[in-house]
Amino acid sequence: MALSRGVRHGLWFRQFLGDIGLDQEGVSTLILTDNMGAIELAKDARHRPLTKHIDVSYHFLQQYVAARIFDVVHCPSHAMLTDGLTKPIDGAPFNFMVDRLGLVQD
Repeated sequence: MALSRGVRHGLWFRQFLGDIGLDQEGVSTLILTDNMGAIELAKDARHRPLTKHIDVSYHFLQQYVAARIFDVVHCPSHAMLTDGLTKPIDGAPFNFMVDRLGLVQD
């Protein structure tokens, strides 16, 4: 469900970029996720008994992945910069996030 929401936000950003003259035609928007199951569902439209609870409205992202408008790629959890903004982290993961985001201490 989160991946579907990310695609909806991506569609909005693609439209916005087109509106300001940065056409995205022919360019895939990269969506990173650490959920291999979500990637498999996004890339394979076959119905599975274990996914019958997922509402049809969340399956729309498959058409955008198939049309190569979005490219869903695995990003390991330890490389997710946003984890520090959504959950408590300490030590090396925190320092990694601070460094990669270019944050500095005054």
